[in-house]
Amino acid sequence: MADFSTTTISDALYKLCPAADTGGYLPDLKLFAGSHCLSGPVFPVQFEYKWSNPAPMAEHFVDACPPGSVLLLCPPSDATNACFGGLLASSAKTKSIAGVVANGRVRDLEELESSGMSIFAKGTSVCGQSPFLVPVKAGEPVQIEHENGHTMSVKPGDQLFADRNGVIIVDSARLNEIVEVGVKSEETDELCRKALLEGAGVKETFAKYRGKPKL
Repeated sequence: MADFSTTTISDALYKLCPAADTGGYLPDLKLFAGSHCLSGPVFPVQFEYKWSNPAPMAEHFVDACPPGSVLLLCPPSDATNACFGGLLASSAKTKSIAGVVANGRVRDLEELESSGMSIFAKGTSVCGQSPFLVPVKAGEPVQIEHENGHTMSVKPGDQLFADRNGVIIVDSARLNEIVEVGVKSEETDELCRKALLEGAGVKETFAKYRGKPKL
């Protein structure tokens, strides 16, 4: 799977599940530190606003995250403060956490960059986490409101893949199926690419190799 692009994984997932509402895609995430290539099992963390008086966790989410996992940080969608910063990056690096995907904002960019970790987020903020947000659960399923109006369910252990194209999360139980479909898809794409470079038309090429009829 590490050799597949996120686009190949997305195409394979849709072929296996055409009715997928979100396709496993987390939109609008950008790389702020480290390598574009990131993969690993997800460790979700849910945040709530401090003024709603939620019960805080007994253990910090960075301490609870298993080595080799990807921290998936899920603050409220309208939060303008960061949910991850430089000190947490230092700890996460020491604990061999694979990377961080914040479906929100981060801060302390120089420290994030010096950590060497791959860190994706929607944006940045000067404001920290603790005055605004409280982590209320970690290592449990989370629901993420997708921009298309549907809800994306993410479980601990689901597999996250990220590259220059974006970030996708898939059910770990479907990995073998995705690999099988992905291999065939890449073989087909290579045949299409060769034909197109030789001057063949798009419609005829897709009809021949992808089974799509001429329009």
